[in-house]
Amino acid sequence: MLSGKRASGIAAGLGAGALWGLVFVAPRMMPGLSAVDVASGRFLVYGLVSLIAMVWMGAASPASSCPPQHRRWLLWV
Repeated sequence: MLSGKRASGIAAGLGAGALWGLVFVAPRMMPGLSAVDVASGRFLVYGLVSLIAMVWMGAASPASSCPPQHRRWLLWV
């Protein structure tokens, strides 16, 4: 049986590999879109995933997360 940290690490690695693989698969799945459209969608999805992770990690352990003023600055940038 895997410990919680090891299982979450494996899940994070699998998720990162799947997202990396989409770099090659997504343009083939959407032949009508330009490279700019695909790149814009990719950045939007990665930003949303990062925002969800930032909010989720901030709610899970406030002591180890970024201070609120840093989170506001990250959202501004």
